[in-house]
Amino acid sequence: MSRHPGPLRRVHLFAIIVVPAMLLTYILLCRSNASSSSDTYDEQSHLLAGYVKLTRGDHRFVPEHPHLGQCWAALPLLAIDARAPRDIATPEEWRESATWHIAYRWLYQHNQPLRLLLPARGMITILAALLLIAIVVAAWRTAGGQRESANSPLGAGAADSRRPVAAIAAATLAALSPAMIAHGSLVTTDMAGALGIFVATAAAARFIARPTFGSAALAGAVGGVASVMKFSFVLVIPGLLAAWLLRRWADHADGPASEKGDPEPASASNRGDPVAAHPRRVAPAALLLTIAAITGVASIWACYGFRFRIVPAADAAGFRPFVPYRDPARGDWEWALAGGGVTARAATLLRAARALPEPMIWGLAYNARVARDRGSYFMGKTVFGGSWLYFPVLLAVKTPLPLLVLLLLALLRRPSRSASPRSSNWRAALARCDPWVLAASGAVASYGLSAVLSGYNLGHRHLLPIEPFMIVAAAGAAARLAHGARGDRVGLAALALWLVIGAGRAHPNELAYFNEICESPERAAYVAVDSNLDWGQDMLKLAALQRAHADEPAWRELKLSYFGMGDPAAYGVSARYLPSANAPPDSSTAALTPGVYAFSASCLRLFVVDLAPLPQANNWTAALNRDYADLLRRMKSGGNETLSPPDIRRLEMLTFMRLTTALRRSPPDALAGRSVFVYEIDQTRLDALLAPD
Repeated sequence: MSRHPGPLRRVHLFAIIVVPAMLLTYILLCRSNASSSSDTYDEQSHLLAGYVKLTRGDHRFVPEHPHLGQCWAALPLLAIDARAPRDIATPEEWRESATWHIAYRWLYQHNQPLRLLLPARGMITILAALLLIAIVVAAWRTAGGQRESANSPLGAGAADSRRPVAAIAAATLAALSPAMIAHGSLVTTDMAGALGIFVATAAAARFIARPTFGSAALAGAVGGVASVMKFSFVLVIPGLLAAWLLRRWADHADGPASEKGDPEPASASNRGDPVAAHPRRVAPAALLLTIAAITGVASIWACYGFRFRIVPAADAAGFRPFVPYRDPARGDWEWALAGGGVTARAATLLRAARALPEPMIWGLAYNARVARDRGSYFMGKTVFGGSWLYFPVLLAVKTPLPLLVLLLLALLRRPSRSASPRSSNWRAALARCDPWVLAASGAVASYGLSAVLSGYNLGHRHLLPIEPFMIVAAAGAAARLAHGARGDRVGLAALALWLVIGAGRAHPNELAYFNEICESPERAAYVAVDSNLDWGQDMLKLAALQRAHADEPAWRELKLSYFGMGDPAAYGVSARYLPSANAPPDSSTAALTPGVYAFSASCLRLFVVDLAPLPQANNWTAALNRDYADLLRRMKSGGNETLSPPDIRRLEMLTFMRLTTALRRSPPDALAGRSVFVYEIDQTRLDALLAPD
């Protein structure tokens, strides 16, 4: 019993107050972020897919993403008088799964976008709040196993004194995490995937601690559901499996568990289960893993309603799944499986055997196929096939530095010595390792390594599943600092203040957050764009900026290069369009004349229109500069008549490339949010910007 029950009670009472307060703070931040953000790039497709799956049982839209998170987000729409997408799609669009065309008209021409988006975003916030609660529970339980320091103000006998401090730290770190706030308020599958992976890892930890029939079935069932929340769950399966096998091997090394210093021998925790009591044997261990696999597959089939096909039989006539481009010489499955590889071969076998629902098989094959062709912007250039530095760099620049400091302290912590004479034996140490730590380490290592090696460089959001584990580890380090010497506690207070100030500065632009390493939007845009900085989320802020300059004629109609799938006019933006990722249908084209130019950061760094025969990256080279100068000279000497139509088109594209290349070197005159760069350009400045090097 603690010698200082009063302080210990006060800490527990403080946790009871602070943790719910941080949960409420998190929900309010998410709602504020959701209400101030326009439709981001992927949201309309996810919302359409979820609504159609709920109302028709049809998986034709976005089957490359699993449907649980989409359907959960779309639930409130069942109570809203939203026109059915099937009624507004042409028969050809419906057969061809023309996701973006149907989603745009459904959201913008037949509904009001925020009327549908805000309740759906609220459903994602509920998932995010559940994840925050799970993080706090994991931090509480993990901290309970830590030994108390003699320097603790609560005394060395307070065995549970770290728990409330760890819970407070975890709640604060999660509630003020820019990534957690940003993706907890958007209709995507990212937050659902993070929740699924975290809970499935907890179930795997229980299976590691108590390898019984029941824990095997639970781990498999939760893992199956997690895979239908985000297909990337498959990336953590090798790590969880390795953690389970290592623990079984360590628990049943030569000699009884008591000689290894194991505080809870496996036989004690598994009493009454003759199979799990002997997991050293190959057959019982294989049986447990088979049970986990069977329940996992069964839960996947249950989530798909035990139906194999992507679409119901009544809608199957002429159906073709969505692909980025149709190849007349190949069927859609031939396209998805082209190039072979492990994933393609596995998808072929699974489809032939009907071992998994067809939407899931298609999704895994589609994602593997697209990953080989997709380019991404990183550190000033567009790369194809990805860079292994992409995710480590984004982890360093998009994670709050106080969290990274605490995580570093957690990783550098020296394990406490055991009284066991065999404490130097790493196998014995593995047997004593907390099952949660073992499962979490396996999941993070497996997922992180897969992300680094995948070449699928599409944003820091793909690291969201590992952030909860980082927060739990950092919360443990915070608890140790709180129970350390006075200097440790002062340092923890400084980190907490730093975190709060950083969160205040980031709001309501959490999606575009970069830490102090490259905090300015211009520097951030050099490192990475797309969902890291600009996903089309700042059209409401651009409209507010335009209204603030309503008395200036040049601001009344912007020249906008927009990165998104929505319609900026629906949010109050008046503009003519420069080359954009997806300009709204029937939008008017802006001429390169003096005026106010607004560039989505992604459009400023990427050349996002049809570039043939130009390169697929907005990298201004010496060869392009020579070509541009030659075309300009020919046009000035004889007018457009001296240029062929392909040359005119090429000159237009090169002129826009030249403009964006030059503007990258100039700080913007204004910012809408942190992702839209605004420039006021007169004729003199325009001539200088467009001049060849």
